[in-house]
Amino acid sequence: MIIKLFGTNGAGKSTIVRAIMRAYDRKIPLYQKDRQKPFGYELGAEGRQDYELFVPGHYEIANGGVDTLRDLDDAYSLIVKHAREGLNVLYEGKNMSDGTKRIVRLRLEQRLDARAILVSYPLADCIRAVRQRGHSIREKTIESLYERSFRDAKVLEDCGVPVEILPRKAAHAKVREWLGLPSVLRPEEELR
Repeated sequence: MIIKLFGTNGAGKSTIVRAIMRAYDRKIPLYQKDRQKPFGYELGAEGRQDYELFVPGHYEIANGGVDTLRDLDDAYSLIVKHAREGLNVLYEGKNMSDGTKRIVRLRLEQRLDARAILVSYPLADCIRAVRQRGHSIREKTIESLYERSFRDAKVLEDCGVPVEILPRKAAHAKVREWLGLPSVLRPEEELR
């Protein structure tokens, strides 16, 4: 299964992914020879030999997700590779037209179980979260991305990609459900 989280800046996409990553006992960062930051992580549960989840992106910095990777073609190749190897994939990023096209291709052309969650968070809270991080993104830009996310959710649905539109905590619970993680959270798995 491939799960894409999308939505505007400040909606909580990276927060959800980090909480999911904390649910796994084993985490291996994956590096390229010429890079100091990992391009993703393989995660697994204690006592299981195989890894179960691949998360692309840098998560040792404030913003995570595929947007942090240098080459989106490589990122999507890695998503397909790990899905074909039997790992679930969880990825996130701002929804742009390219990202919408790519998940449609994952589902229709690659015939992978690709689905999406639009993390719906109040626009004013998104703007506040962006400001707290010290980013200088204009409010009009955030508003535009916010509105576009809902339009892109409709495009995905029209193309046959299952989409859930959920607030942050419900999105976190849905990802846990889809990944087969326990619904009872350990303290370190709470959303922060």
